[in-house]
Amino acid sequence: MSKSKATLALLALSVGGFGIGLTEFVIAGLLTEVATDLEVTISQAGHLVGGYALAVVPGALAITPLLMRKTPKHALVLLLAFFVAGNTLSAWAPSYEVMFTGRIIAALAHGGYFGIGAVLASTLVPEHRRASAVAALFAGLTIANVLGVPAGAFIGQQLGWRTVFWIISAIGILALAGLICLVPKTQPEQDQLPIAQQFRTLVRPQVLVSLLTTAMVFGGMFGVFTYIEPLLREVTGYSASAVPWLLVLFGAGLFAGNFIGGWAADKTPTTQYWSSRSCCPQ
Repeated sequence: MSKSKATLALLALSVGGFGIGLTEFVIAGLLTEVATDLEVTISQAGHLVGGYALAVVPGALAITPLLMRKTPKHALVLLLAFFVAGNTLSAWAPSYEVMFTGRIIAALAHGGYFGIGAVLASTLVPEHRRASAVAALFAGLTIANVLGVPAGAFIGQQLGWRTVFWIISAIGILALAGLICLVPKTQPEQDQLPIAQQFRTLVRPQVLVSLLTTAMVFGGMFGVFTYIEPLLREVTGYSASAVPWLLVLFGAGLFAGNFIGGWAADKTPTTQYWSSRSCCPQ
């Protein structure tokens, strides 16, 4: 591909990543409004975040290996169709149960989109630019945390939380159109391991330690972030208008931590290596 066509294709992939990141996190800034409108408690509304996160797991483990047999472009189009359908259902939802169902449907696209999208992005550019191409895909997710969630909280306070999910659905349609028009059709990976063998790698000690560490870190983060909006308003006493700006600070912290952590790991490869060996000796 020419450089300009590859840039447009990566932009389309990044827009999809932005929409998926937004639908995952934005509801945390609108929890009180959602709970009030659907006539449920704050705790029940929080399950809309946890339910989404749990649904990502079967989506990634069960759906992604099956879609890897399709061309990456067709797989991503199908996943974004799930994403748009789920968010449209959430925006329209007349009840908590319907809203929950919409969140589950949207979550099925999450893991597969970033997994297959990363593979596709790396094939659009020369070998020496593959890391940058994958980073471009995940840039959408980062921007969703830093800017999208605070903006969604502000829009939801002004125009209602349903408006936010209609906007997310529109972003999904835009990304879907970009995928169809701008992303080339490439062939699926030819040297894939059998699905059973792929699952067997999950029981390796190194993989289990990595998964456990990730689960503990993000479990703690999500435990706070799920209820961050009512905590800021009801416990710390901030006004509703201050919540979007505080979410900007939270997103900036995520971005800075990711950058500093990567820089530190690059600067101390020996320490990182021996730490991993002590945790996972062979």
